[in-house]
Amino acid sequence: MAKKNLSATVAITCIPKFLILIALFLQVHAVEISESVISDWETQDGVDLIGYRRAFTNICHRLPPETVMRLKGNVGDGLAKTSSQESLYKQAYIEARLANREQLFAPYQNKMAQVVFVKHKLHCGVTPSSMEEVEPSPNYYDRTSLCLMTLNGVDVEVETIVSSSYGVIRDPCISFDGTRILYARKNKGENYKIFEVDIASKNVRQITYGPEYADMEPVYLPTGNILFSSTRCGVKVPCTGSPVTNFYLCDKDGNYIRRIAFDQVHTSNPTLMPNGKVIYTRWEYNDRSHPFIRSLFVMNPDGAQQLEYYGNNTVYPPCIHQPRAVPGSNTTVMAIATGHHACQVGKLVFIDITKGRQDTSGLSFVNEDDWIPDGFDRYAILDHFGQYGECYAYPCPLDENACLVSYAPDFNYREVKSKRMGLYFVTRNNEKELLVDDGPVSCLQPVLLETSQPPVISSKVDYRKKTGNFYVQDIYQGLSLKGVQRGSIKKIRVVALEYRRGSAGGARWGGDLGDGSFVSPIAHPGGSWDVKHVLGEAPVYEDGSAAFVAPARLPVYFQAIDTAGSVAQTMRSWAVVQPGEDFSCVGCHEDKNEVPPPLGYTPRAMALGPRPLEPFYDLDTSGFSYEKIIQPILDKNCIECHNESHPRNIDLQN
Repeated sequence: MAKKNLSATVAITCIPKFLILIALFLQVHAVEISESVISDWETQDGVDLIGYRRAFTNICHRLPPETVMRLKGNVGDGLAKTSSQESLYKQAYIEARLANREQLFAPYQNKMAQVVFVKHKLHCGVTPSSMEEVEPSPNYYDRTSLCLMTLNGVDVEVETIVSSSYGVIRDPCISFDGTRILYARKNKGENYKIFEVDIASKNVRQITYGPEYADMEPVYLPTGNILFSSTRCGVKVPCTGSPVTNFYLCDKDGNYIRRIAFDQVHTSNPTLMPNGKVIYTRWEYNDRSHPFIRSLFVMNPDGAQQLEYYGNNTVYPPCIHQPRAVPGSNTTVMAIATGHHACQVGKLVFIDITKGRQDTSGLSFVNEDDWIPDGFDRYAILDHFGQYGECYAYPCPLDENACLVSYAPDFNYREVKSKRMGLYFVTRNNEKELLVDDGPVSCLQPVLLETSQPPVISSKVDYRKKTGNFYVQDIYQGLSLKGVQRGSIKKIRVVALEYRRGSAGGARWGGDLGDGSFVSPIAHPGGSWDVKHVLGEAPVYEDGSAAFVAPARLPVYFQAIDTAGSVAQTMRSWAVVQPGEDFSCVGCHEDKNEVPPPLGYTPRAMALGPRPLEPFYDLDTSGFSYEKIIQPILDKNCIECHNESHPRNIDLQN
């Protein structure tokens, strides 16, 4: 960024006395500030509309009285006597803005001392998969770099660590000792791979290989392993046919790669929380509405204990991306609220799960401005939520009141010229200070160079086993079976999901909450998204408890079966157990913020231990076949009468 030494902006001769005072003040403080920062101030404050004099007055309202007195003392009575000279107010305005910047930065000088970020063109595809493909749009490629920003008082210096004239570098993650950076990189004609660079020497080594895969979003784990997202699962997005990313683990050198997420669409945006868990975004389509299906989950670094964190039964905001915990807190995160068919930008939000876990109960917007354009219907408004006006991406919280974040002041996903973001310091009340700007190339994904190491969560995953155990304390506890008579649920049916690995045909599904397309349909429009296998059933005991063994590393969902054998409730998500894992819940979608009621006894299922699933009508669980499963039932019970040779049918034909 071009810099301007404010001590040199005003000639010291032949000027009013109060301007000499300003110049002397700036000389003493040796202040340098970039032209782009001053321009950004002027844009934020609408100087072109209200002028420097009013802008100066407005900024003074943000400053403590002693600072305002000093600023006005520097200019003395000159402003009142020369009100027509707008240029004189510009100097006073810049100094006031500078004082405000210094005031905002003061509590965070140590935390912001050094920040790693990336530069590349902002891609506005629908999903992260658009960034994983071998050849995205040529407009997406440009110069790209991994950078280190150093804060010097109110100004910054930027050093390039790794660069390329044509490609994409993204997803920086800092080692716990602050000496190395993991990142994902791709060049034209290649897929993303994981790399590591030593900051001091700038030596780079490649961690993952394989031209057919896209590996990205690496995270250093306290165990010494690396977590990353990858298309190695070979699954396709059911509505687009593009590659799906799920989470994988490897050691520090890229060895012993194994899959730990078994999800329908993308698992993405993984970051570590202070307690050592991983928070991330999960995209779901399991018999749900089309555009409201990306919420926050947490899990252990080995893939165990995958649980909802926020918003899995939420319509507004439609989707939540890029979560990162506020330092020292496991209950408050910052994230981006956006739409489903949307760029990976949106509205900046704080989420406090102690206040609630659905809709906006625990969510507060930094700036929920009037972003909705005229002429949009209800579905389009929600589906393109957060795509207009002030937009943010990749927040890095400093505390519960401020963050570093990528920001665009007037974003419009339909206009190419607006698809660029600068790196900013932003407070909870939406005061903004530009840190780095690089023209058409966006500055993204800031992370603090200094980081603390979370505790190691000991792993009980045993890859010698092929099963895990599910426990339910009381199935009647929770929202899903609210109002259902106690004692009426007799079984839990366990159903496995099989995700699609390619495109075949097409169909559309519609409803009040939007429509969606299938590129690999298994049913008529309105049917299921995925192939389902009934694995079996487990008894629900009189006290509402249940415990059963299920296959590990397989997504399953549950149905509550009543005394008539009917489905009383169906889970609209899924669960996964790792080999040897014990996974438990209080009830059927219980409120995670409520303390479970004291029992005073041992649930019967817990006392008996997990049991193998009982067969579902002795059916083969390897896959559904109408010819093998349904036709024999018809042959046994129906064909005797329902055939063309039956006398009754002959009479009807005549």
